[in-house]
Amino acid sequence: MEQLQGASARIIYANDEAYQRLGAEGYRLLAQGKKATIEAEMRKGDGSLFWCKIQRTALDAFKPHEGSIWIWEDVTERKEAEEALRRITERTPTVQPGLGAIRGGLYSAARSHDLKEPLRMVTSFLACLRNVIRANSTRAPTNTSNSRWEEPRGCRG
Repeated sequence: MEQLQGASARIIYANDEAYQRLGAEGYRLLAQGKKATIEAEMRKGDGSLFWCKIQRTALDAFKPHEGSIWIWEDVTERKEAEEALRRITERTPTVQPGLGAIRGGLYSAARSHDLKEPLRMVTSFLACLRNVIRANSTRAPTNTSNSRWEEPRGCRG
């Protein structure tokens, strides 16, 4: 923190170009009364770079240079995960055309099958149960205490 006292804000940006571009863009939004949100590589006190999401709001939109509130969030892990996903996607161009089919038709069909199969089993069980009830309701039991329900053929799995 002591490094920042009296120093130019340039020391926290990755390079001069980022300092100029992000500063101009941020102040333009602040002057319009908007919250400025950027994601950029920034510099830590030890000189290493990290990805940072910065949200700035001017205390007075007419005088954005006189004061603002900044919220800094380290988003390095998210950015690294996005980059890893991008690299994987680029390395597998031959699979890419097939992914649309998998995500669309085949994947949906597989999910649909996974969801419908238990319903088919229940429906099949209910059909067997209905057949058992019909078969047994048409015959009169000889002895109510010892009567057995008979299962029609084809209902056992």
